[in-house]
This record gives sequence, structure tokens and C-alpha cells, in this order.
Amino acid sequence: MNTVNQHEYIYCINYMKKCSDLLKISQQTFSLALTFFHRFNNHYKNKNSKNTENLKNEINEDEIIDPNINIPLDNELLCCTCLYLACKSNEVNRKIRDVINVGYRVLHPEEKTLKIDDIFWKFCNSLVNSELILLRVLKFDVNTKLAYQYLLRFFQDYLISDFCDLKYEYKSNSLNLENILRYLTQISWSFINDCYLNPEICINYSHKSIAVASLYFGMKSLNIKLSKPFPQWCHELSSKLNPDEILDIIHDQINFYNNKSHIMIENNK
Repeated sequence: MNTVNQHEYIYCINYMKKCSDLLKISQQTFSLALTFFHRFNNHYKNKNSKNTENLKNEINEDEIIDPNINIPLDNELLCCTCLYLACKSNEVNRKIRDVINVGYRVLHPEEKTLKIDDIFWKFCNSLVNSELILLRVLKFDVNTKLAYQYLLRFFQDYLISDFCDLKYEYKSNSLNLENILRYLTQISWSFINDCYLNPEICINYSHKSIAVASLYFGMKSLNIKLSKPFPQWCHELSSKLNPDEILDIIHDQINFYNNKSHIMIENNK
């Protein structure tokens, strides 16, 4: 599998989304699968940029090859593998048979469900081998604590007054505390969903930073003022956070919103 171009990237994410919908997995599990996919492709991108000629002329032990079919992993196989590994990592009970049938159905909607025959077992073997390859690229780091968990932890551990100025008069309508919290959670959660579509954010920033950026974006969207200076606010949420990094995440994601690729992905959700 060579480094995918933008068109292929959009196709892969849309394909994964359709499969995840049929598998009825949560947004968190889908986002974890996206994280695996972004990390895999980033590995390939870096590998190709370091030594393109060597990759063309020789095969070494680090090359990402399916040993059974002896060709690079295709996009659909990689997508299904990321979904399968995400389900296992999040302890979501989806069998390999379910993932194969769903992946096949999305590609061939008019055909019947696969029979348990030699072709089916070849798909199984390919997926198992692909999972081992993916795990090696990920260095067996399948951390399942995404930005969603950090966001929920913030709301559990802090009061609303730690996030915003309660004396500030909300400009649009007179909302009570319950409504403010609900809207803030919804907007922040949606922003996290979109961040995991963006490979640049997934690769370059921590999950905790994404959570803080999403919370801050939600507050700005609702026109809610901070109860303290922004650097201090970031430091109190996590002492290791860089305030400039939080702003960079929001800036990068806004640029992603302005990119047509994001619209194409969104229209297929």
C-alpha cells in the first residue's frame, strides 16, 4: 500500500464510516479506528519520504506486506482491520465474521452474504495477518483513552465555575445552568468527532490536548467567557498543557472545516 492521496483518504474514511454504522459501534470506537488508520498512513508517509528508492528496489522486514497474498495491503482490508482492532481494544463484541461480512456488503451491496467457504477463510486469514502488521506499525500501542474520556473527566472533576464566569450574562437567551452544560457538552463532543477525521491533529497532538481544545471551542461558540486568564485556565486543567498548542488545534481544525475534503466526509456520515 503506497501513501494514499487525498481522494483515497476521503474514500477510506467514508468506507470505514459505512462499515461502522452497519456494525453499530459507538463514535468512540470509530474514532479509535480512525486514529489507527491515521497512524498507519503516517508511518508509511515517513517511511516513503526517508528512502523512496530503497522501498522500490528491495523488501526488508519492516515492509508492510500481507504474507499470504504477497501484495501491499489494500485500502479496504486496512480499513476493516482498523475497525476490528478498535472493537477488540474497546472490548466491543464484534466477531471477525461480522467485520468481513460488513466490509464485503459495503463493497458489494447487491450480492448475497458470503458463504463459509474457501473464499471466506481467505478473507479471514488476510484480516488476521493484516491485524498483526497493523499492531507492529502501531508498536502494540492501542491506547483506548481518547479525548472523549478526558472531556467527561473534566466535567466530573470541575465545577462549571472552573470553566466560565457564572456572572457573565449569556447574550442570546436566558439559559439555565443545565442547558448551558448540555450545549457545551454537545458542541465540545462534536468538535472531538471532527478532530479525529483530521489526520494532522490525530498525529501531532495528544488526546488530552484535543479534549481541552474542544472544550474551549465549545465555550467560544456559545460566547461564554473564561473565569480566569486563558494560560491559567489551561494550566489548571493540566499542568503540562501548552496554551499555544490548544489554539493551534482549533486553528488547524477550522482550516480543515474550510477544506472541501471535510465536507465530502461529512456528507457521507
